[in-house]
Amino acid sequence: MATGGAYQHARLVSHLRGGRKVSALPILGFDPSESLPATAQAAVEGLARTVLEAVGDEPFVLIGYSSGGTLAYATAGHLERAHGIRPHGVVLLDTYNVHDGESEGVPMDGLALGMFDKEAAFGEFDTTRLSAMGRWVELVPNLPLDSVAAPVLFVQCTQSFVPDGDDPSPELTQGRAEPWESAHTLRPVAANHFTIVEERAQDTARVLEDWLLSDALDAAQTAQPTTTQKAM
Repeated sequence: MATGGAYQHARLVSHLRGGRKVSALPILGFDPSESLPATAQAAVEGLARTVLEAVGDEPFVLIGYSSGGTLAYATAGHLERAHGIRPHGVVLLDTYNVHDGESEGVPMDGLALGMFDKEAAFGEFDTTRLSAMGRWVELVPNLPLDSVAAPVLFVQCTQSFVPDGDDPSPELTQGRAEPWESAHTLRPVAANHFTIVEERAQDTARVLEDWLLSDALDAAQTAQPTTTQKAM
């Protein structure tokens, strides 16, 4: 999105426990010097190259927030199928299912209003970022999203970002993002689509850490064939 950038993840990262290397990976086309991907396949290949450059031979987890979760999931699948590299895990932070035309129920009005609130906080969107957002919005529903072998954590927001009277964060009764597959681990957070990485980032970080250290995640890794962690 035009509001995206490394700064979005600063609060979340600040609450993670020590000993973890964290990289915020850029999305192609948001810098004036970069070209936008021509196809969905080119997009996922570019994302995969960025990941490989960042992780080297180290085990890694891919985390994507909002539509970035779709990018993380598609990239994980490409790494598994094209490179034989399986992420240690994939985390989707309140990522709505918009592939295969399944966008019904996504609260687009609230999302749009929230995005423009961010414009007021971080400055006006320039033409490069708006053009890049428009192109990626076209690409995301067409990314290859076959099931991944890596364990998947789905962090779900339970609150609405539309105030209800005196309650600024009422319970979200409809339009809630849901896990894409039954095998995905669901963990709810008392946050809305924006506070999950902002005011409630500490709660989100706690969920991430608990999952990363869980016996279930280790068991899932042990049960699956190993792959060579080597950049190609």
